[in-house]
Amino acid sequence: MTGTTKNDVLGRLLARLEALEEENRAIRAELAALKPAPAAGPSREGQALSRRRALLTLGGAVAGAAALGRGLADPGAARAGTDGDLALGRSTNTASAPTGLGVTGATSDYGIGVTDNGLNQYPSVTRAALFGHAGFDNFGAGVLGYSNAGGIGVEGVSEAGAVPAAAGVYGLGSPGVRGLNVSGGAGIEGKGEPGVSGTAFDPSGVGVRGSVQGTDNPGTVPASGTGIVAEAVDGGGGPPTVDSVALLATNAGKGTGVKATSDSGIPLLAQVTNTKSKQPAVRGIGAKGRGGEFSGATAQIRLLPAGTLPASGQTGDLFVDSSGGLHYCKAGGSTATWVKLA
Repeated sequence: MTGTTKNDVLGRLLARLEALEEENRAIRAELAALKPAPAAGPSREGQALSRRRALLTLGGAVAGAAALGRGLADPGAARAGTDGDLALGRSTNTASAPTGLGVTGATSDYGIGVTDNGLNQYPSVTRAALFGHAGFDNFGAGVLGYSNAGGIGVEGVSEAGAVPAAAGVYGLGSPGVRGLNVSGGAGIEGKGEPGVSGTAFDPSGVGVRGSVQGTDNPGTVPASGTGIVAEAVDGGGGPPTVDSVALLATNAGKGTGVKATSDSGIPLLAQVTNTKSKQPAVRGIGAKGRGGEFSGATAQIRLLPAGTLPASGQTGDLFVDSSGGLHYCKAGGSTATWVKLA
């Protein structure tokens, strides 16, 4: 018998590599078969779902691969690089064209999902093309959109006229949606009808909250911004009309439409910025009750002195001159009739 030649060794190595490749293909096929069980049907936004969803295999698939692959030679990482297969555990995957995934059928809970150390069940929420799970082990946010060049961190679009109507961005939780402003931009900006909508399912909850917080890095910097900005502005079609409303607060019951509180400042400040405008800064209209009601331990209301008595006025005006005299306009006009009360 002749000795073993190099060709014999190479032949056995090639045969072994072919066997390993066949086993690798079998493992991939088994992993591809691991997917969530069919759901009862598509969920609707905001509905409380009673059915339990199938097990997520995002963490289980990796464990299964480890079990199936014991004793096998390392087949090497999946192809990575420009226009290559995405390689798990590699943060430098690149491509020169978009990468898409088309999910067929109507039973999938999610298209692509990432879990934080595994998740036994898909939550009873809307099915999602992208699903992110934060367990506060690795991740503090399920989905984060970030822009450092003037772009939009997260943009949600619901096609106008879609049936049923849906929100571009829908948040469920406490808070449902959180916007963080770190560089002078908007924490949350909404365009549409409505631009931003907040609903609290808890009867004592908060629909929309805007907060400005101070910081102690570096040094103590107290808050000086604005919690919520409501604007009716000229978008190119001219100044807003008399029917425009920057902030609308409605209470359909016996509660309060707007409540403003302050620890040591002014709870509510209204100011007409156009110096040529004679519109009132605050107007109160009572359908059957009083237009305004005031209480205070020091005084119920204060009229600040404002120079000399004007010639013109409107019937019902009260005016305090610089000497403290209180005058009442009995007949309005360019030459009004004023009656001094005190």
